[in-house]
Amino acid sequence: LSERANARERERERKGREKGRRRETMRTSGPSSLFARVLFFSCVVLLSASEEASGIKFRMFPNINNKECISEQVPEEQWDLVLDSVEANFRKNANRNLTDREIAARLASFRRPVQIEIGFLTMSPNPTDQTMKPIDYVIMDSKGGMISSRTSVTQEEIDWKGHVGGKGPYSICFTANKQFGVVEVDISYFHINVPEGEN
Repeated sequence: LSERANARERERERKGREKGRRRETMRTSGPSSLFARVLFFSCVVLLSASEEASGIKFRMFPNINNKECISEQVPEEQWDLVLDSVEANFRKNANRNLTDREIAARLASFRRPVQIEIGFLTMSPNPTDQTMKPIDYVIMDSKGGMISSRTSVTQEEIDWKGHVGGKGPYSICFTANKQFGVVEVDISYFHINVPEGEN
């Protein structure tokens, strides 16, 4: 295994040990009341499960700030699988032994076709208000380059497969129009994948 692969394996082991310590700490030093323990555990579960930008709901106040952005990237494990495969191919197809520094330089600039999936809808924060709340959006890559955009939409399901890029992060920025007032944006999912790297 290369030094990079060994370093990733050590990092995974370290994260596993930290998770074990956190679980042990929760068991031994948690709050005393049953309700507080359940509440504490629920918060920990929600925070640890929120590794991707899905199930997010927020309000936009266009008179104060009419733009909000969220970001997502290719999952760590998936990108590692892709890089491991690419590294093996680099070493196999080279006509000489490549140094770890040469491999690292090639992997740092590596790009792959990525799939960007986003689903969202907009509404009024007031349940009795049924007026449409259209917003504009722009999807950007990690360098700020525009991938896609649309104006005046109230709901969208995006499945973009035409971009070649790196791990990310990729961002979607929403712009609310002052004339429609406060807007609630409900993002049901936001995933970035490397289709060839899915297992």
